[in-house]
Amino acid sequence: MGEFKQLGETEVVKRLSFTPKEKIASLERELALRRYVFPKRVESKKITQAFADKEIAIIEAIIADIKATMPSLL
Repeated sequence: MGEFKQLGETEVVKRLSFTPKEKIASLERELALRRYVFPKRVESKKITQAFADKEIAIIEAIIADIKATMPSLL
């Protein structure tokens, strides 16, 4: 959010519109991060394996939904 503080209101509104490719790329980065971080958090008992599996599955489902509903925009 730091970058938005430096922009005027119009620029923020424009920047809050993202393409499906940008959304998928961001979600894929988040998925990779969760796959990297969650095993360590499970091992340290900060989260359960069930929670980690569910959260990863949610991101995978969102990516699949976007790809299925907007294939021509990808």
